[in-house]
Amino acid sequence: MNCEEANTISIVGFLNSLGFQPAKIIGNSYWYLSPLRNEKTPSFKVDVKLNRYFDHGISQGGKLVDLGTRLLNIDVSELLDKLSSQNLKSFSFQKPEIIDTPGYEIKKVKTLENKALTSYLDGRRIPLSLAKEYCREIYYQIKDKNYFAIAFENDSKAYEIRNRYFKACLGTKDITTILNPGTNNVILFEGFIDFLSGWKELRPKMSRSSFIILNSVNQIEKAKVRVSEFKPHRIEAYFDNDDAGRKCFAILKQDFSEAVDQSILYKGHKDINEMICIKKNVMRGISM
Repeated sequence: MNCEEANTISIVGFLNSLGFQPAKIIGNSYWYLSPLRNEKTPSFKVDVKLNRYFDHGISQGGKLVDLGTRLLNIDVSELLDKLSSQNLKSFSFQKPEIIDTPGYEIKKVKTLENKALTSYLDGRRIPLSLAKEYCREIYYQIKDKNYFAIAFENDSKAYEIRNRYFKACLGTKDITTILNPGTNNVILFEGFIDFLSGWKELRPKMSRSSFIILNSVNQIEKAKVRVSEFKPHRIEAYFDNDDAGRKCFAILKQDFSEAVDQSILYKGHKDINEMICIKKNVMRGISM
């Protein structure tokens, strides 16, 4: 891929893949809280017709390559390599999952408060108070490099980790079970961002349910074993609206005929979080 080809990629799609959502949309202009600096009033504009951005706070703008190198703090060749290696429809920019990696060292796990992480959660429209209830922030080292991320513990006492640029697992990949004693319902989510998005957002009855977060669709068989232990009266699945999510639900349905596919609640969106981001962005746009 060369710069000319890279600059045809949607800047809005690129920002979305990194967790940045527009605060308001006016015609062809998508307004964001600047991803390049901290601000309270959106002054970073993307013109979707021209596919150009301009950050009014620093009076700088340009094409996707200009933004990508600055935002990811990499040079042009690194950015082009990264773009070339990704599915250009998703722009996930995720590093490979780290599973049972012997080369990492956890330095510190603490209360979630790092501004870079809380800003990412705000971009995903997840309340910090809720994230703090279920997540921590983790500092770790791989070889000679230090990293930090949001940490969500799984049933193997390992950590599913995520920040704006990647997601991974430190330790053994596993599901996460959140018990709510005395309940007869179980609700399944693919990942913890979906769980945090769905919790207290979709239905009040979630407070009367236990939860299983797969942390990967590859964990569905393990999740089925856990579901059987619940002996639930009702099973609900909030999986992604894509082929992987549909296949995952089909596997669940094989053993549990009572399982209900709730992806219909966010039809037209990839997942719960995308639906909630759009809904809250519209609300914020109206108020501005």
